Amino acid sequence: MTERFIINISRFMLGGVYVLFGLNYFFSFMPMDALEREAAIRFMDGLHGSRYFFPFLKTVEVVMGLLLISGFYSALALIILMPVTLNIFLFNLFLNPTSLPLALIMMIAHLYLAWVHKPYYKGLLKK
Repeated sequence: MTERFIINISRFMLGGVYVLFGLNYFFSFMPMDALEREAAIRFMDGLHGSRYFFPFLKTVEVVMGLLLISGFYSALALIILMPVTLNIFLFNLFLNPTSLPLALIMMIAHLYLAWVHKPYYKGLLKK
């Protein structure tokens, strides 16, 4: 397998997960597993209670996921999605470990793609 193939698979997979779960929020075409831990339920209830957070988050996920899939502005999409990926990973690590495998795959794909796009970030990391 060539490096370009691995990059494309990672990009399509990460973008696809974001588009799929983002659209599912709006159209409910996949059943979602019920959260089992009380802390996870309280956390999600708080976010839903704000009324703006999930529509905003899921819109960002769909748009940035489509950018990743299309290959346009991938480096920008990765920057915008990094806090989302990190929070998905940490939420599943601490509050919902049954879904940790997907979150771990997302985190690995995101870090790999960020590494591949590192030349685009060099200007951001200068003093």
